[in-house]
Amino acid sequence: MKLSAVTSITNNLIAARFWMALAALAVAFAVASPYLTIAAMKQKEKVVILDPGGTLIYAPLLGFEEAGNLHAYHVRLACLALLQRNPIGPDLPDLLKRVYLEDPARKKAAALYKAQNPEFKEKQIHQKVEVTKIDILDTRKINDGAGKSYEAVSVRAEGNLIRTGTVNKLEFREPVKFQVEFLFIRNPDLLGNGRLPLVVQDFKYTEQPL
Repeated sequence: MKLSAVTSITNNLIAARFWMALAALAVAFAVASPYLTIAAMKQKEKVVILDPGGTLIYAPLLGFEEAGNLHAYHVRLACLALLQRNPIGPDLPDLLKRVYLEDPARKKAAALYKAQNPEFKEKQIHQKVEVTKIDILDTRKINDGAGKSYEAVSVRAEGNLIRTGTVNKLEFREPVKFQVEFLFIRNPDLLGNGRLPLVVQDFKYTEQPL
């Protein structure tokens, strides 16, 4: 009987310790659960892209309205592609093709070059671009008329153009102030357009001498 009593007490102690440990784990989980949930909610969704060369690109997928640095990067690319030019056209035609959709963006760019080309050819003008200010105006969804909708962002860029050329065999340097408003949408052909997440669908351009 004495051994049975000792065994019973020992078993009760083991059981008590087990249930205490289990209760402590439950309390710890209850305390940690909200923090784990918040951390999971904050974790960025990932996207994986396989390019034609077989390279895997793995990166966080940002909300469209959160990607301010991404928008600014694309604005600088768009300004460089559109405004860095020589007497016969853009310095970077391949970049222009990748950053600007054909209709209406590239058609507008072609119309701009056509209007400027007579003066640029006559004076052998080369133009460099400097972006000094970028403002994100708004983000929204737009419809393409065929039942599809795209996330879009309107961005305004301001800066200076430096034009150098020759008139009557004399070199000249002419500064010009420009402003351009871009409408960017998500790239509908990510691999075909050089993996750029955004492309220019439309733009409005103005300039004036300094």
